[in-house]
Amino acid sequence: MKRINMMSKKMWIFTTVLLAVLIGFLSFTATFYSASKEMRRNMEQAQSSEGSGDELRNESESESEIKPETKPDEYHFASDQLLKENYEDYGKAMGFSSAKEYELAAVSVINDYGALHKEKADNGYEVYFIESTGEFVKVSEEGYILEYFKPDAGKMYFDSQ
Repeated sequence: MKRINMMSKKMWIFTTVLLAVLIGFLSFTATFYSASKEMRRNMEQAQSSEGSGDELRNESESESEIKPETKPDEYHFASDQLLKENYEDYGKAMGFSSAKEYELAAVSVINDYGALHKEKADNGYEVYFIESTGEFVKVSEEGYILEYFKPDAGKMYFDSQ
């Protein structure tokens, strides 16, 4: 009887240790995946900003303003209607003169190295927040911008996502 209890105790200890190792491994894997995804994103941003800028110069010879270093083709609102609604609701109040300018500002929040970022917020969305400006952007899993505004609650709003 004592021998059975001793075996049960050893199996319990072995199982507990094995479970702890497995949990540690899964935690490390998740952290590594997150870090590698963030590094890949940062490298892509760095490479795009190292370019000569020819892409921006080719857009329009008549434009004299300097274009922001963003990738507007990579991110955009899910639909023109959603862009228009968001611009009317938030963009004008934020001081943007056009829906396109508003959309480019949302893209610059996404591309900002200093932006706080959550990969899997509410319902699988990615969210970005810049503390110094209070700007918040929500992006769908498909890569579409869904919202861009300055929440009254600031970082507390970002944290609640």
